[in-house]
Amino acid sequence: MRDLVKPDILNDLVKPDILSSILSKLSMYSSEAFGRLFWVDDNLDFKSCPQNIDGTGDFDSADYVSEWTEWEGVNMDLLFNIHKTCLHSKEVYSNSLSLKGE
Repeated sequence: MRDLVKPDILNDLVKPDILSSILSKLSMYSSEAFGRLFWVDDNLDFKSCPQNIDGTGDFDSADYVSEWTEWEGVNMDLLFNIHKTCLHSKEVYSNSLSLKGE
């Protein structure tokens, strides 16, 4: 059933703090190295948001990785591996995995 609920619809149904908790349970990659959560949306766009200390995401500050402007010091190997993992999780596991890594 979770696959049928789109995160955009949840904005109208759930309070923001509860929505943040729900979204953090969907297929997202929690990166300690970046201090961010990563996922791919329904258009397969690569997105991220800052990760709060409690492990939830600051979804009000979500962005598209493609729109990042500061690339100096970014571990591109790690970022591409996160992207590949998010795509694999979405396509093969229907967003049913939560992943934690570097």
